[in-house]
Amino acid sequence: MGSYAATAGIGFLGAPSVLVVEDEWLLRNTVADYLRELDFVVAEADSADDALTRLQNGLSVDLIISDVKMPGRMDGIGLAGWLEANRPSLPVILASGTISLTDAHRPSNVWRYLEKPYNFQLLEEAVLELFALRRASNAPTQPEHAGACSEWQCYAKARA
Repeated sequence: MGSYAATAGIGFLGAPSVLVVEDEWLLRNTVADYLRELDFVVAEADSADDALTRLQNGLSVDLIISDVKMPGRMDGIGLAGWLEANRPSLPVILASGTISLTDAHRPSNVWRYLEKPYNFQLLEEAVLELFALRRASNAPTQPEHAGACSEWQCYAKARA
């Protein structure tokens, strides 16, 4: 396992932030600790509802990693859909041990869909690839005209 700072050539203060949304405490803590070892700044939420409240109250992050099936009014796919409509430049990685990608509506801001139990090497690769593309991209944060892609959509197009 490498560190984001070493990979990106930046110090801790420049590290991107990640919100881990997972209702199972031990799994959330494990994923969050793993990302912290990679030098990411990590916030945690125990449900999509909790994540939405935090985001609406000003939490600013660069990536959300969310479980799909969680208790509450909203699941991970609902959270990704809300983000697609309200914060389209915020990428999401969804993870599930019970729902396959073909079973779920995949909002356009979903960067990856990972199966659980987590393969931490795949998680690390997905996160590092996303931030490498973000660093390399000169895409605007907001579309300047109708038909322009959002920052996230431009990254996704560049990746395809």
